[in-house]
Amino acid sequence: FRPGDNENTFTLPGYASVDAYLAYTIRRERHRITPQVNFSNLLDKRYFVNTSVYDASPRLGIMPGQPFAVTGSMRWEF
Repeated sequence: FRPGDNENTFTLPGYASVDAYLAYTIRRERHRITPQVNFSNLLDKRYFVNTSVYDASPRLGIMPGQPFAVTGSMRWEF
C-alpha cells in the first residue's frame, strides 16, 4: 500500500504493470525500416496511478491507470 495524500488519511493499493514490445529491422541497401508494436498493461489489470493533490479532496482526484492498449510505430532510417 502507499499513501493516497500528504496527510496519509487513506491508502492506494500498490501495482505492477507488464509492458512488452516487438520490433524487427529490415535492411534495404543503405536504408533501415523498423516496424514496432507496443503492448501496455498486457494483463489488463486495474490500477491507480496517483491522486491529484490540487483538488479540495484528493479522494475525488484518484487517477486510474491505462487499460490494455496496443500502439504501433514505423521508423525509417536513411
